Amino acid sequence: MRRTHFITLLSLTASTLGFSANAQAVGDPATGEKLFKKYSACHQIGEDAKNKVGPVLTSVVGRPAGSFEGYKYGASMLAADASGLVWEPDNIFNYLSDPRAFLRSYLNDPKAKAKMSFKLSDEQDRADVIAYLATFQTAAVTPTNGFCVQSQSDESHFFAVDAGAAGTVESMIKYADFDRCAWSSNAS
Repeated sequence: MRRTHFITLLSLTASTLGFSANAQAVGDPATGEKLFKKYSACHQIGEDAKNKVGPVLTSVVGRPAGSFEGYKYGASMLAADASGLVWEPDNIFNYLSDPRAFLRSYLNDPKAKAKMSFKLSDEQDRADVIAYLATFQTAAVTPTNGFCVQSQSDESHFFAVDAGAAGTVESMIKYADFDRCAWSSNAS
């Protein structure tokens, strides 16, 4: 018999899932939308988005790196995907600062390259862009054994995670800022 679980954990903080303090800066999606125009020559987002110089960024928050269908990723991004890189907010935050330096650090490879050369140095600008990207989460995710967690911040942050033995968090599947948990989870 399957049961649907929705668990609100008031004590779970973003740091439990490994987010940096910087990525937790409150972002403004409206400001992020304006800033995103800098990326529009390379990236599209939304329902009818198409790959350009860079991949479509619809539902990028929580998506494995190098995984958008139909986009030809570079060798370093494919290596990051194979190593388990997921575009969680803290990874996006750090990547936007310096894509090449992020990949070199993540892969521990001084020769790693990033196709994206644009750098967004301002921390608030990065938080705003991430908040904007998070508004484009289209597909619901149904973990096979997981739950949805609400953080204890003033903002509503939801995480869909795969749960391991004894309810421990094994991996985050999706992250979004919005007012309700749109994911369902099924546990036996």
